Amino acid sequence: MTDTEVSALFCSIYDDFLSDDWLAGKGPLLAHYTSMANSEKIIHEEKILLSNPLFMNDIEEMRFGLNVGHDLIVNKFTPLGGILKNLSKEFLNIYQDFDNNLAINTYVFCLSEHDPKDTDGRLSMWRAYGGNGSGAALIFDLGKIRPNNNSPLLITKVKYASVDERYKWIDKKIRDVESIIKKKRCSFG
Repeated sequence: MTDTEVSALFCSIYDDFLSDDWLAGKGPLLAHYTSMANSEKIIHEEKILLSNPLFMNDIEEMRFGLNVGHDLIVNKFTPLGGILKNLSKEFLNIYQDFDNNLAINTYVFCLSEHDPKDTDGRLSMWRAYGGNGSGAALIFDLGKIRPNNNSPLLITKVKYASVDERYKWIDKKIRDVESIIKKKRCSFG
């Protein structure tokens, strides 16, 4: 199989979290809750600074999936041997590369969906990021942003879930990969 054919086999694994259907059409309005000082800086300097998740208030946002995925893959695939053991080794190499080289160069800019009819915003966001109500909510209209396929930026929606729900989701994704590999085992060599 070619690399393109192998990649096509695994496309369904990514469908539910790389879907940009919610961006289709006019694009949503997104709010960035921040202090007055930061909002003034964004407006006057006409630039947005992104943050590294490792230095934010909840590093689990980036680490949870990687760590659970690591544990599940090592415990599920390594003991099985063959191609699944090789997959486990490859994942560990990617995991270590991300941990050692890429995590420090990953940046985010957090926004919340904003209903145009909502004149008050979200209380939880005001409390946590908007200076307890004395800050600002800057509204961005994604309908006015043109996508650039050559850009390393990715706009995606975050799905919040309990620890148990996230664990089950990751476990299902790993089982889906295992199923694809087992069905196509003879095609991989």
